This record gives sequence, C-alpha cells and structure tokens, in this order.
Amino acid sequence: MRLIKPTPVTSAMLVSTDVTETVAAYNGATTYAAAALARDTVNHRIMKSVAAGNTGHALTDPAWWLDTGPDNTFAVFDEGVGTLTTRIGSMEYVLTLGSITALAVLDSNAETATLEMKRLGVTIYNQTRSFNRGGQAINSWYRWLTEPIGIRTQVDFDKLPDYSDCEVTLTLTGRDSGAAVTAGTVIPGRSRSLGTTEKGAKSDIISFSVKEQDQFGVWRVAKRGFSKRMTLRTQFPTAEADIIYQLLTELRDTAVLWFGEDGYDQLAVYGFVTDFSIELTEGLGSVSYLNITIEGLSSST
Repeated sequence: MRLIKPTPVTSAMLVSTDVTETVAAYNGATTYAAAALARDTVNHRIMKSVAAGNTGHALTDPAWWLDTGPDNTFAVFDEGVGTLTTRIGSMEYVLTLGSITALAVLDSNAETATLEMKRLGVTIYNQTRSFNRGGQAINSWYRWLTEPIGIRTQVDFDKLPDYSDCEVTLTLTGRDSGAAVTAGTVIPGRSRSLGTTEKGAKSDIISFSVKEQDQFGVWRVAKRGFSKRMTLRTQFPTAEADIIYQLLTELRDTAVLWFGEDGYDQLAVYGFVTDFSIELTEGLGSVSYLNITIEGLSSST
C-alpha cells in the first residue's frame, strides 16, 4: 500500500496552460443580472449573481454572489471530486511544483498522460502512461486485437526525481482529436509506502441516493452522489511502526490519495482515514500489521 500526500497547486505554480475559460472575468463596472456568471481570477472560482442590479459588489459578498465551483483551468487542482477540466483534443499544464515524488491523474477520459520534468532546461524525466488497461495506447490493429479490453480512469507517475527546482509539463491526449478531453483531479505530491497489502482487500461504495418503495411496490429513486471505501491489511517491518502511526495520525483530517494495490482502480481512493489499528509483534526484526479503512470524497455522479 502507498499514498500520495497532495501538494496544493497555487496560481504562482502555474507557468502556462492551453486550457481556456468560457466565463468572462469579473468587472466591477459591469451590472450583472440575476444568475449571471463572473470568474474570480484571484481564487479561480465561478461566481453566480444572486440578484439583479449587481454592480460593484465584491465577489466575497454572499448577499450578492454564490460560489458555484472552480473555473475550468483550476478544476483539476481544487482538491475535490466531481468537477472537471475540459478541452478539445488535449490539454497541457506547465507547472513549478517544488519537491514532488509522485503525480496522479484521476477521473479522466484521456488516451494517454505524459509527464516531463526539466531541470535547468534539461529533461530529466519523460514518461507516458496509457489509460488502456493493458498499459499501452491502442494505436495499431495488433494492439486492438491483443491488448486487454477495458479503459482506466486514472494513472499515476511514481518515484519521480526529487528536485525542488523542476519545471513539470503534464499533457493529456484524447482518443479523438475532435472530442473533449476531461480530467477530474490532478494530484502532485510526495509518496510513502505503508507496507505490503495482504490478500483479502475489500472495496465498496457508500451511496447517498434515497430509494423508497410505495404501497404498490414501485421504487422511486432520488439519485445522489457516492463515495468509495476500502478496507485492507498490510504488513511492514516492526521498526517502522512508530513512523507509520505518527504519519496516519497527522493525516487524519487530510484528503490523501491511497493505493491499496497497483493496477486496481477500485483500490485507489482519494479521501480520509476513518479507522486504523497497528498490531505489533515482538522484536524490531519482525513484521507488524496495519488494518486500515479509507473513505473517499463524495462524487456527484
């Protein structure tokens, strides 16, 4: 099992991007009608006017403005799920993220993700990951006939060069140059192992939909969001018990990306520790055990 502790992405870290916005930036001299939208260029949010005749009121004034979510550029960095960044054909971000050792892309319909890292103008890392379950893009009849069927919605890059002065370029390329490429969350950060996952890991979802059956047996469903959940057990050297205990305690209220086992999307959960316990065995040279439950952030779809 491993985790990625996210590095928050700020405006100062964004060097450039080809992602565009459809909502105009806020202008204090403009009179906004009820339900009109304006873009907060400082906090990268889309704001909705709650009343007509809205002129010169600060975007932070809740009497006049309602926050509807992140703008298109920063939807992938809002540390939430359910919001999407969209661009036709492909999208590219150039960032200065400081010291990171991993980066993940979640909830994407892309064909490939490419990560390039440059230090002092020299490329020191350049890898491409495919969202095809076989690990390679389907770009030939041979791969069409032989690669495993199925598409993943997430990929990650691990064990990245650990430098604080790199320029990172992330490129997502779609399967159709004329269709929209989407990505829900991009998580750069530092990774940490929590031991080897044992057999028997469990995954499920928590649904927030309401299902009611009337007197005639007809079901009525109010569809709402859901969250992922996984429960598993790992084994690790007993000498690391205090380190792991302290780490999990520090992360108790932090949304983190957890990988129960590589290769299984169902065991990749972006969320919180809801319960953990460590079983110590005798002797520092022995193996101890971690029992842990992770609950994901809720998704609206």
